[in-house]
Amino acid sequence: MIQQTGATPASGVVQRAPDKPAAEKEKAPFRDCTEATTMNSNPRRALIQALDLAQRFVNGAIGKLEIDPEVESKGSSYRVALERHFLNPSKAQRMGILSVFKAIYEKLNPETFAAPRTIKSWRRARRILGATSPPS
Repeated sequence: MIQQTGATPASGVVQRAPDKPAAEKEKAPFRDCTEATTMNSNPRRALIQALDLAQRFVNGAIGKLEIDPEVESKGSSYRVALERHFLNPSKAQRMGILSVFKAIYEKLNPETFAAPRTIKSWRRARRILGATSPPS
C-alpha cells in the first residue's frame, strides 16, 4: 500500500505503509471470547474442549453416513438413528445429509468463533440456542 503525506499529493512524500502484523491479517482464534464476554474464567480451554467434542461428533456422523445402512444389522444404533432422526432416508437423501455434515465440519475451527459484543447480540444468540433468561 502506498501512502502519501502532506496536504496535497504534489506536496508530499510518497512512502510505503508498513504491513499489518500477521496476527491482525488473519482472524484470531476465539475472537472476543474473554472472561467478560463468556462469563467463564478460562474461556479458551472451555471453547477448545467444546470444539473438539463437536468435531468428533460431526466426524463420526460423516464416517457413518458414508456406510450403506443395509450392511448394518436391523437394530444397530446407526440404522435406528437414521430411522428416528432422518425418517429412514434414501441414498440420495443420505448423501445430502452427508454434505451438510461436511459443511458443518468445515466451519468448526477456532477462527469462526466470536463472542457477542453487545447485549442485543447476546439476546439474539440465546434465542437461537433456546435459552430463556437474558444475560445479566
